Formats: sequence, structure tokens, C-alpha cells
Amino acid sequence: MASTLGLFLSILLSISRIPAAMAGDRFLPHALGRLSSGRQVPYVSILVCATVVSGMVLWSLGELLIIDVTVYSARCCSSSSR
Repeated sequence: MASTLGLFLSILLSISRIPAAMAGDRFLPHALGRLSSGRQVPYVSILVCATVVSGMVLWSLGELLIIDVTVYSARCCSSSSR
């Protein structure tokens, strides 16, 4: 249980930087890039990502695999066309 929680937190903290950076580049709402005053972490982005990932627990493994393969394929196709 502790291992699973540690894995979830490490992935959540690394993934939450992406919406914060995109908010800084004006691709997402500015609120996602808001940093805390003490440790300078994007706390709004962390909360949004935690909510989305927690909601994904309700999906089946097959649905998650389809989403993963689709996003990975789209990323590979977009980088190869450059």
C-alpha cells in the first residue's frame, strides 16, 4: 500500500508540472500556473491532476489502455511529421 501511494504521488507531482507550464505559455487557463508562496509549487495544477487521476480509478483497465495507446500514437505521429 505504501509503495502504491508513493508511486501515485511521484507520478502526480511530475505530471502536474505539464499543465502549469502550459498555463505559463497561455495554452491553458492562467489559474493552473498559480504557485504557492512558500515552496513555489503549482498547487492548483496538482489539485486538478489529482482529481482527474482519482476519477480514472473508476475506468476499466481496457479503457485506460485504449487511452494510453491513443495518446502515445498521437504523440508519435505528431513528432514524426515535423
